[in-house]
Amino acid sequence: NQYDINNYELIEDREYGYVVNANKGVYLIQQELKSIDVKFNIIKGDFLCCFNELKSLKGSPNIVTKEFNCNSNNLESLVGCPKEIGTNFFCNSNKLITLEGCPEIINDYFDCSFNYLTSLEGGPKKVNKGFECNNNKLKTLKGCPEIIKGNFIIYNNELEIKDLKYLQNKIK
Repeated sequence: NQYDINNYELIEDREYGYVVNANKGVYLIQQELKSIDVKFNIIKGDFLCCFNELKSLKGSPNIVTKEFNCNSNNLESLVGCPKEIGTNFFCNSNKLITLEGCPEIINDYFDCSFNYLTSLEGGPKKVNKGFECNNNKLKTLKGCPEIIKGNFIIYNNELEIKDLKYLQNKIK
């Protein structure tokens, strides 16, 4: 009720007591949230927790069948984010210093722009549409995805031309 979610089911869980499966998208946009006080499991739709004051993704769903968007918070880490995401993943405009905790496969678009990243280690291994990482403090492309199908946009970082070697044979 606190999050205005109507179509859901509670599942007993040893660790949390109960977890929530939502049968449609969950929209926690611009609610001044400092934390996600419910443990979500499966979201059949989008999970949008953007424009809040989150410092942690604890409570985030395990699986989101569509888009996961946690942009414009105070996140320094992606630990606790979903393991599976159906489409896009947006974590831009946070305070991320690492991509640790990120899902390995992004089925569509991944955007981690406007953070404090110095490397891409811990990030996704495969991105099926596009990868955007502008306006960070990247000093190396080490750790970039093994496969990128689509655009790879990395302007306004601290890279040297020699770092482009990490992109060899990765953009399809």
